Amino acid sequence: METAKKEDISKSMKDFFAMYFKQYVEVISKNESFIGKLKKISYPEIDSIFIFKFVRIELDHLKSLDQSIVDKEVRATFSRAILTASFLSKFKKEYISAHIIFSNHFTEFNEEAKSINERFERAKQIKNINSMKGERLTGELEILKNSVSPEDVKRHKEINTVLADTLQKVEDARNDLEEIIIEKKDFEKRCLSPFLDMYKSTCDKVVSELIQQIATFSFDIDRDIWVNVSRSKKIINFFQRIGEKEHMNIQKYMQFHLDHQTSAESKGKDMVIFRKKLTDSINKIKAFNTKEKAKESKTS
Repeated sequence: METAKKEDISKSMKDFFAMYFKQYVEVISKNESFIGKLKKISYPEIDSIFIFKFVRIELDHLKSLDQSIVDKEVRATFSRAILTASFLSKFKKEYISAHIIFSNHFTEFNEEAKSINERFERAKQIKNINSMKGERLTGELEILKNSVSPEDVKRHKEINTVLADTLQKVEDARNDLEEIIIEKKDFEKRCLSPFLDMYKSTCDKVVSELIQQIATFSFDIDRDIWVNVSRSKKIINFFQRIGEKEHMNIQKYMQFHLDHQTSAESKGKDMVIFRKKLTDSINKIKAFNTKEKAKESKTS
């Protein structure tokens, strides 16, 4: 019986994941090129998805006061952020058990596994076809067994010969199947564990990079918005009328948003969670800015 040629399993897995996650890798790569053209920006380690949601709230509010703050740079970055967030959401929704991917997809991609599966299906087909043929021949023998006519005796002998050959094929196919099952188990024993590890690390990397890029886009949008706001008389007058006379930024706007919520808006489980995340974000941004200023004072 032929056996499957063993290939470099690590390379096969890398090639598989490059194919399987192609659409996400392409988005990440395009984002990297886009980010490379942006002004470098530092920001704290923070809940990137929450920051993006808040920047959208911030953008919608400020845009309602003055549409001109949304220039082509902000629009372009916002479009990349929306696309990246949609791919992150899609990735999480389409997440499938690694065991299922291994059994249903990787074994159809890997040449060694494909060879094993093809031989298994071929042996199973031979066994099934000859089993049915054997049953049919046995039925014919049963009909002919009591006949004494020369023709029937001759036919009985011929069928017996064919039946013996058919049953041998069934037995050979059954033996092949047992050997191939051992091969399948050996393949799984060698490959499943490293596959699961590589799948997890690849998934973690994709999610991490998408989230990181969403954070970069969010803080870049925020920076550009407030630069544009500083030139908007409409928005400056709005904040001055409500007593906010300092130059605004995301930290101050978060505090403004927190302070100007009505008591009705502050209630409800979702809003309690939102306010907590907002407070945590303010504290993290404040602490980050303090550290950055300390670094600047040391270098100056």
